[in-house]
Amino acid sequence: MEKENIFTALEAEGLQPKYINCTETGFSREIEFNVFGQTYFIIWFKNMSTLSIGEQGLNKFYFTSLRVANHRVYCARALLFKYGNDDNEFSICIKKNREEV
Repeated sequence: MEKENIFTALEAEGLQPKYINCTETGFSREIEFNVFGQTYFIIWFKNMSTLSIGEQGLNKFYFTSLRVANHRVYCARALLFKYGNDDNEFSICIKKNREEV
């Protein structure tokens, strides 16, 4: 998955992503975004990327692709991160249907 596709998907959902730690030529593998006050970091590589939650570099989750979808009862929209060779995914809710009870 290309980093531009990741950035565009996050931007289209109103998550206001930004490239961080850019080189002097403007290149960056790192994207920062926030969901419900929690900061997330993606470090992009062509075949495998990492998602970190909270402090950058901690709580790394590896993924190969990202998609946005309608999801669960309390979650109207979610980021779905695919990992492994199967159809394994983990999700981050980005828009709630209603307030959680």
